[in-house]
Amino acid sequence: MEQVNHVVLEPSQETLAPGQKLLVNPLSGLVITAVITLILYVVGSLHGLSATSVICLALSAWLAFENGGNDVSKGIAPLVSSKIAGEKTALVFGTVITFIGSWASLTIAKKVMSLFTSGIISPDYQISVGMVLAIAGGAAAWVCIATRFSMPVSTTHALIGAIVAVGVFEFGVSGVLWSNIGMKVVGPLLFSPVVGLIATFVIVSIIRFIKIPDGFSRISTWFTCGGICFVRSVNDTPKIVAIASLATLSMGEKHSYGSINATFLLILTSMALGSILKGLPVTKLLAKKVTKINNNGSLASSLTSVILIANASGWGLPVSTTHVSTGSILGAGIQQDRKGVNWKVVRDIGLSWVITLPSAGIIGIVIIYLYNMIY
Repeated sequence: MEQVNHVVLEPSQETLAPGQKLLVNPLSGLVITAVITLILYVVGSLHGLSATSVICLALSAWLAFENGGNDVSKGIAPLVSSKIAGEKTALVFGTVITFIGSWASLTIAKKVMSLFTSGIISPDYQISVGMVLAIAGGAAAWVCIATRFSMPVSTTHALIGAIVAVGVFEFGVSGVLWSNIGMKVVGPLLFSPVVGLIATFVIVSIIRFIKIPDGFSRISTWFTCGGICFVRSVNDTPKIVAIASLATLSMGEKHSYGSINATFLLILTSMALGSILKGLPVTKLLAKKVTKINNNGSLASSLTSVILIANASGWGLPVSTTHVSTGSILGAGIQQDRKGVNWKVVRDIGLSWVITLPSAGIIGIVIIYLYNMIY
């Protein structure tokens, strides 16, 4: 019979060393990415770009940094929860795979960049550089706040919330393609955690039935968790690069070959740095405070996540990495021991998902309002 680890609820406040507290500070990511962007500008890697475009790049890099800090947890939480790996080992592993996935996204960037924004703002309207500042800043600020409170949220939903709110503020209700919002936002919010939970529940039952050796489960979980980190970064990096590129396009500037490479390098480096420097709080919450899972549960949750995330586009399923991964961990926990699930934390996570859209949108509106006042 399998040994199931029961949940031992921990204090809500994480015990962090002084250096870690400094890095988790909401402004740390902004400062780090601003310095990196400034260095690239000074050495001439961003040649031909205006100061405003460079600021947009810095905010986009901040978004990538916060994305790494919040999202790396979805790939490595099963490793930590089942004690297959320690927190630091899992974090380094997730960061390395995230960097590789971001680099691999270079091959598909053009396709994703062209698709990401065209389905939300009406093509009858032109996005301004001020809107890009507001979109990147609003999404980054909200993901940063969520990470500070250890809440796993969707960066894509934060971006969409900012795009919609800023679009309505600038162009009115007609500026948004509302018919697409249900598929891009409401569908993932409702569908993703449910399908992840159910699929994992079934897979745990199958693994128990066929009695997969414990050693095989441990080794396989490394591959499936690595797959989540890889696919997630492949999907997210081009979206953030798209936002960064909108600034130069809105100002009629042309990227040189060197500046394009520098932009990609800035985004993928920022995402990797965010993963290693700020990935611990959300990882601890998902791995230790939602539920505890054994090796088979870890394999089932990570296998479900990587299959659904990797094939979502091909199947036409409106899934969210954050919601699938969280639902999968919850499904494994329910299958093993329903009493071991911390439903208060689950409720808080669900609430953070619901308020992501309006929160990122409100911050974006504040930024565009201030920008319009100044310019």
